[in-house]
Amino acid sequence: MKEITFIGLHIAYRRKIMNKKKRIWNNCITPSLSLIKYQNYAEESVANLQLLFGKSKSEIENALIPFGYYHPAISTTIQRDLDNWIINYHISLGPPMIIKSTNIEVLCSAEKDPAFLKLLKTFPVKTGDRLTQTDYEKAKSNLTDLAFSRGYFNTELTTHQIKVDKNTNQATVDLTLESKERYRISRIRITQKEFEFNDDFIRRFLKFDTGQYFNTQKITDSQNALQSSSYFNAVTITPQIKSKDNKDHTVPIDISLTAKKPVTYTIGGGYGSFTKFRVLGGVILRHLTKSGHYAKFSMEASQVSTTFLGEYIIPGSDPTTDFWSINAQQSFIKTTAYDAQQT
Repeated sequence: MKEITFIGLHIAYRRKIMNKKKRIWNNCITPSLSLIKYQNYAEESVANLQLLFGKSKSEIENALIPFGYYHPAISTTIQRDLDNWIINYHISLGPPMIIKSTNIEVLCSAEKDPAFLKLLKTFPVKTGDRLTQTDYEKAKSNLTDLAFSRGYFNTELTTHQIKVDKNTNQATVDLTLESKERYRISRIRITQKEFEFNDDFIRRFLKFDTGQYFNTQKITDSQNALQSSSYFNAVTITPQIKSKDNKDHTVPIDISLTAKKPVTYTIGGGYGSFTKFRVLGGVILRHLTKSGHYAKFSMEASQVSTTFLGEYIIPGSDPTTDFWSINAQQSFIKTTAYDAQQT
């Protein structure tokens, strides 16, 4: 039993739900009660308090419907105890509304799209489940969101309804999505700042190309590939949905890139029991060629050893995973026991 005491009329508020799913109280009932929402008004007079209390039963019934409970048993009491008003709600949720059948259809060009076939296998609204408004709205969003992400920009939910039989506590869900035509990519426009790489080099990072179907997952993967590379500080890939061609069913895409600075220096220091004090330095030269070639040089020097390392990197067909590297290293070691040189 939870008790909340309000300031003013000192209203003590108690509730009890005769069901294990007490979280429903906090999720839907409490926010819907006028007695809670208009507490200050209730504290002004006994008449106001009783007016708002009188609405409680119908408010609780309406609040439980989105959770699939259409036949709750509700009893309420109100009484005064000295300066306190004691209000009790006893709620038994009753049997839930069960989904008897579902009719989910995807029509037009998306009918055989593998992504939709996969979605329908894991749909959030299934026969035998308790009907909830949350799952129903999620089901609608899953359909329309997937359609947009795969280039069906003119999609419509031509049917979206729930048929409820309160006598049998059974419901039927009908959803029909008409995908219409799927859009392709008409052009890819690339703008660059700080340094301009070859267009061909940039396109090696992309998971999509002109003429292919629009796909937001491929756009996201391409942006991540560009952003995680060592070439760019800022990456933005923007489908120009407002400029789509509804006759040819195409959409253009703009890519904006800001390259990293051409040279980066690093410096550091440390101390080791064998090397004693040591210093470290390095430099990265990024803009050697427009095709993405770059070089790295580093040096580590101490009282007993000095190492120089150089590396020249040539990106491959997919610069995120493929590259050639030409390396050179020169080391000098000088100790009381021996001197050594390695190349």
